[in-house]
Amino acid sequence: MAERHTPHLWWDPGRLQRTRPMIEAGALDGAPFATFDAALQAADARRSAGGPGSPRDNVFVITWVPEGWMVYEYREERMGRADLDELKERSLPLGGSLTAPRTFLVDARGRLGRLMPGEAPGKYRIERVGREGQAPEPPPVYVPAYVPRSQENHGKNVSWEPVVSLRPDTDVEVLAAALGHLHATLPPDLRFKPGGWRHSWSPVAATDGVYVHPEWMRGVAPVAPETLRDTVSTENLFEVYAGTRIREINEALWTAGRALPWLGGYDGQTLGGVLPTGTHGSVLRFGPLAEMVRSLDLVRYDGAVVRIEPAARPLTAPEAFEAAHPAWSLVQDDDVFHAALVSMGTMGVFHRLVIEAVPRFWLKEVRTATTMPAAQAVLRGGNLYRLAEVAARPAWIAPPDGRAFADHPKPAYHLELLWNPYTDRVVVTSRHPVDAARRAAFEQEEPAWFGQAPVRDLHRALKLDAMADDYSRPDVPELATEYLSGVLDEALEVVARLRPQLLPRFIDSSLASLPDPSYVQRSYKVFNIGQGANHIPAQSGTLSVPLRDDHWLDAIDVIRTTARRLADEARTYQTGPIALRFVRGSEILLADPEDVCKFEVIFGGDNNHVQALSRTVVKAYYDALYAVFGGDVRLHWGQLIPDGTLDLPGRTAHRVRESYPRYDVWRTIRDQFDPAGRGLNAWQERMLP
Repeated sequence: MAERHTPHLWWDPGRLQRTRPMIEAGALDGAPFATFDAALQAADARRSAGGPGSPRDNVFVITWVPEGWMVYEYREERMGRADLDELKERSLPLGGSLTAPRTFLVDARGRLGRLMPGEAPGKYRIERVGREGQAPEPPPVYVPAYVPRSQENHGKNVSWEPVVSLRPDTDVEVLAAALGHLHATLPPDLRFKPGGWRHSWSPVAATDGVYVHPEWMRGVAPVAPETLRDTVSTENLFEVYAGTRIREINEALWTAGRALPWLGGYDGQTLGGVLPTGTHGSVLRFGPLAEMVRSLDLVRYDGAVVRIEPAARPLTAPEAFEAAHPAWSLVQDDDVFHAALVSMGTMGVFHRLVIEAVPRFWLKEVRTATTMPAAQAVLRGGNLYRLAEVAARPAWIAPPDGRAFADHPKPAYHLELLWNPYTDRVVVTSRHPVDAARRAAFEQEEPAWFGQAPVRDLHRALKLDAMADDYSRPDVPELATEYLSGVLDEALEVVARLRPQLLPRFIDSSLASLPDPSYVQRSYKVFNIGQGANHIPAQSGTLSVPLRDDHWLDAIDVIRTTARRLADEARTYQTGPIALRFVRGSEILLADPEDVCKFEVIFGGDNNHVQALSRTVVKAYYDALYAVFGGDVRLHWGQLIPDGTLDLPGRTAHRVRESYPRYDVWRTIRDQFDPAGRGLNAWQERMLP
């Protein structure tokens, strides 16, 4: 039996009190029950129990799951009794059926209510019913649906209203049956989209149709060997469900003595959300994060389950797979694999992935200040390929001449720049595995605080413990982002609206606080920019330009000129710096086909003014870069792609095909997996010719 998660129950007590979730007491002992009557009797028996902490005023939700009738208990510690007309339908399970929900509620007075469909699709209500005659049959197909709620992304620039809200768990057969049933019964114009943790600034997961929530598809475990080829080594392979958040993966792998070899700066996304948009790190040895995947179980929108692997490095033995999963398909094909990895939810729902980890490692971070002209002089002539670890150096780079950034060991495992385009102030960040002696010491015994969250807490910032300076980032920015992020965000938004000419100074001030000679921690905590910084509301757009022939260094000049022109002509400024990260070219069909610099354009804030500002600036940068580099400029599928940037009338096909040489191969494979177009939302229909 799959793990059953207690659903939320919301209560509106009135009397000028806000609607709030009731306290979840969990499932009753003995659940699931074989019949509805047994479930109702169990709730009544629980209500009638006496003694301390008597649950007579508690509320119960009775709902059907594939194993029987679950009964969940809820309580409220404040004074008051929750009546049926005060209980809210939002987020309640539908008991497996959209049209005839098998979900009931017992209120604090013992009255019975039933969840009923409303007048409009996706709307439901709680209706009081009598206790007699309430013994519904199980639905013919169990659909793990819940009353849908409005959805909004992290940056508050995208929102959507699904009419069907699915919350599948780790049982792939339940998800497959539900998708197949919905595909066959719902109107053909309704679109299906799998979600992540909504940490995207594009409408990649938005839909007014079926939205698949990821958070109960969670778990990390060593790969099961039953269907693997005999030649496959399993010591670094792990099965991860798509709804597992990156931070959960990091902790689970570390406990197993492993780590992900490279990461981005945020750990709150789900694996199935971060991979399909082409999210990356800044380790030039690697491409997008999706390259760590070795095998993928995908549920098509018609309910078919497909395991997808590359032909060049397959994991699964076909005969063993067919015996274990006779109803599934196994596709071991390089193009299909590279099409699915970055497919933006257009081919189906990622369910289970096999990722390849490495032995765990610790990193040392060094940050220094310089100027962009000085950095360009160091990096010109392909010198980046000598300062960063790479698999191979291209033939076009200039002969070595010793240029380097002072105080940064070379080559760096991770290298990035943080740049203010108005003043040319730059912070150079490099990260390096610790030396063998320190690694051996950490393997024996880490400092105790290494296991804590990747932030500076107040005690450490005030030197109330004995932590050495090289085990912490600078105090001021960490304290500010961790404890004052809301205040900083509001101040930034006010300045952006009223005195935008002050923004370059704000950016310089933030950069001036970052230089640090040494920060040592677990690898995944060094990759992370910090919990406080990640919680600051923001907008972000990323543009990639090839490293080839120093195009990316020329792009810096283009962006600088454009930024200053916007400031002079329209008082339009960025509210944050630009991060420059370096990513290896990839065989993934909708990823950059060659080595690139990723220019991440950052805007603090999420109000309407900052949203409009971010769209204006990102589009201006793209247009200026496209005028020079053409289709070699690409945008991040999960970040800002302002309207009119790619989907200009009559030009979408030209720009996408120009940027992705094998786009037509991707499109053909996508259409084979989803011929009905269920996985293409309105935004993708415009973007993807």
